[in-house]
Amino acid sequence: MSSCPSWSVNTGGQSPCDIAVVVYSSCPNVTTNNTISPSSSDNSFVPVSSNATLCTCSWASYNLISACMFCATGSPSLVSWDTWITNCNANTLTTTYFPWDEGIRLPSNASIIPYYASYDPTNYSNGTFVESTANDYSDTGIGNLNGSPISNPSSSSSPSSSSSSATPIGSIVGGVVGGTVLLLLLCGFFFFIICRKRRRAAQFPHKMTLPTLNGYPQTSAAMSTSSYAIQSNNIPTVLQ
Repeated sequence: MSSCPSWSVNTGGQSPCDIAVVVYSSCPNVTTNNTISPSSSDNSFVPVSSNATLCTCSWASYNLISACMFCATGSPSLVSWDTWITNCNANTLTTTYFPWDEGIRLPSNASIIPYYASYDPTNYSNGTFVESTANDYSDTGIGNLNGSPISNPSSSSSPSSSSSSATPIGSIVGGVVGGTVLLLLLCGFFFFIICRKRRRAAQFPHKMTLPTLNGYPQTSAAMSTSSYAIQSNNIPTVLQ
């Protein structure tokens, strides 16, 4: 077996293949080998009716066996979660990664399950194990698990998606602040324009101009429109 990628081993350096053996054997009446040898596909590890238990049908087993295949090749052929639980029926775990609530315990209650193995497989893209998601979980620095329920189970979104979910809130707050600043700037601009117009009006008062009529200023005094009287004594008499 070639070396396993660093994200796949637990904090004690145990490979996912070895951890899967321990998880398998935690349930009674299950027959398993002492070792699991990885291959290019995990199809041969899918639980069948004879070994379908709460342990083999758990999220932890699916994630660990999937990770185990990366110890053999960088691009294994992996089955989906739906394929994995085909023969599990009532033994399928849907709310937690290990059957702790059913009274199942790891040997010596040891904390050996790496954090990524607690991820809910139904949240994977296409329902199939994703290496990058497991890698992200390993990078959180959370230690090994002993099978007991965790306060923030991986049935929720992955670390990367949870951080991105906070982004819209920051964008909304930023948008509100930016909009408020823009509104204040616009109000200040219009106030400046109004004050400037009033200042100019005070410096240059409006001059009154007389209306014109036919090109000449028109006064308020009424002009006589009657014909001038012709005085007869100013007209010389024409002799007949």
